[in-house]
This record gives sequence, structure tokens and C-alpha cells, in this order.
Amino acid sequence: MTFAVIPAAGKSVRMGRPKLALPLGDRTVLERVVASLRAAGVEHILVVVGPHVPELLPLAKRAGTHVVQLTEETPDMRATVEAGLRWLEERFRPRAKDHWLLVPADHPTLDPSLVRLLLSARARSPDKSIIVPAHGGRRGHPTLIDWKHVAGMRALPPGEGLNVYLRQHARETLELPVNSVSVLCDLDTPEDYDRLRGSFPTEVPSPETIHLFVYGTLMRGGVRHDILRKQRFIREALTRPNYLLLDLGPYPGLVVAEADGRAIHGELYEVECRLIPRLDTIEGAPELYRLEGVEVEGEAAVSAYVYQGRTPGLPIIEANRWHNS
Repeated sequence: MTFAVIPAAGKSVRMGRPKLALPLGDRTVLERVVASLRAAGVEHILVVVGPHVPELLPLAKRAGTHVVQLTEETPDMRATVEAGLRWLEERFRPRAKDHWLLVPADHPTLDPSLVRLLLSARARSPDKSIIVPAHGGRRGHPTLIDWKHVAGMRALPPGEGLNVYLRQHARETLELPVNSVSVLCDLDTPEDYDRLRGSFPTEVPSPETIHLFVYGTLMRGGVRHDILRKQRFIREALTRPNYLLLDLGPYPGLVVAEADGRAIHGELYEVECRLIPRLDTIEGAPELYRLEGVEVEGEAAVSAYVYQGRTPGLPIIEANRWHNS
């Protein structure tokens, strides 16, 4: 299970007004961050709101997030984040292997495909439990962290920030190089806002989409293809040789290969993000399948439903393609 914690208890001193409520195009800054996480398939998104910015409460609720409103101001971001982690722990009882994303709320350029890449990198790197995007040798946002680290973060001496903990666990950290400089972009000053504002249209944009790789019953001729019938078919596609296709009987399961990976055949679609909740239901997400970033030949950012169930004893489909017949 994947959680996201958005600390929204800063005072926006340099901005002079609550920056998370500022409009960027047809949405506020906070709503844009939440929309990107939702499009990436993050199951539970929590916004931690400071007592001095009550105007963020209706924005967070309208975006469909969980919300915690602090009764007192926190001394730093670490305290804000820890309050959110406590709430999630009491509500959902996360397991040590579950993940959470530390997401700065003033990061409206967050790309859903980046979040999926972080999750995919974690699945491919069993020895790494902290995944950080980096551009040009600099670390950016957001950071994906296994829940097992929460106790260690709480044990930090007072006054030490979460970055201290992350530096102490360099061996467990994977810096994931990305091409986009947007991972380094924050919204801190009026000049930052003026620059970003020109990048977002004021009119309502066309529906957001993702590129979805399908390899089983969602393909043409498959019993579940109807849901994609009105979506744009791009082409037949082939993954990079990093996966296996397992035979689950009435449907297949794509898994990341720890060794001897293969290129899997499938189809590539441009899919409206509004369909993701329905696809999640069909695929039994997040318990049976989970929407994650996958590597497809000739494409930069693609997602697929990756099998999450038990794999011992399941036969491999040697042809590396699913036959609907």
C-alpha cells in the first residue's frame, strides 16, 4: 500500500499569503499536487493543515484527501510530517514494507509518471527502501520511503530534520536520475509564482491521460476490453526485458523479474485518468494488482497493472504474450 503525506503547515512568509491556495490555471497549488498523486494511483493521500491556514481545509476536502488539522503550530516540517504519520498509523496500521511519499505541498509541477517511476524503481530494487529522484546531481521531490523507517525518524534528536535521517541511511537509498528539472522546482517567492503561472492555462484543460500498457484481458478481443474501447489505441508494444508473464488461469500477471527477465508483448493505450478508479476495481487494486510505472520500448512514461499476489508455483508463459482465446 502506498501513502502520501503533504505537510501544509508553513507560514508562506516570503510569499506573504497562503501559497497553497494560490490559483494555477483552473486549480489551486494544493489541488494540483493532489491531482498528480491521484493520477499516479496513490491509495491514501493525507494533507496536514496548520491551525493558521484554515482556508486549506475545504480545498483538501474538495480534492478528496484525508485531512488532519493541527491544534497548535509545529516548530518545523519534521513535526508536521510526524503528526501525519501518527494519524495514518492509527487509521490504517501500515506494514513495514508499505511505502509513503514525502510530498512538499509547494511542488505543483509534480508529474504522475515520476511517482510511478519511483514505485517501479522500488519494486526493482529490493535492497533499497528510500528512493529519491535526482536531476543534475541534485536531489529533488518527492521521496518514497518504506514504512519501516518511521520509527527511526521519530527517534531523531530534537531539532534534527528528516534529511539528517536520510543521509544516515545512504546504503538503503537509491538516487533515481530523471531528465526533468521539475523535480527541483519549489514555489517559495512571488517571482516563483509569476514564473509558474504562465505555464498553466487559465481555461479548463482537456482530460488528463496516462499511457497504459495492457497485456491480458484488457487487450483487443479480451473479455474486459470494453472499458478501453473509447480510449486511443496507440500501438502494439513490447516491454524492456525486465519482466515475466505468469499464467494465473483466466488472466495473466506481469511481475518484475529479479533475474532472467523477458520482453513482454502487449498493447499501448492513451487512457483518461478518470477511468483509473474503475480500472482499479476491475484489477483488484491495490491487493491483487497495482498501477506502476513500467519500461516499454520507445516510450518515456508508461504504466501497467503489475501483479502483487503470491508467485511461487505459478507457471511462466513462455511465449511472453497472452492469448485471449
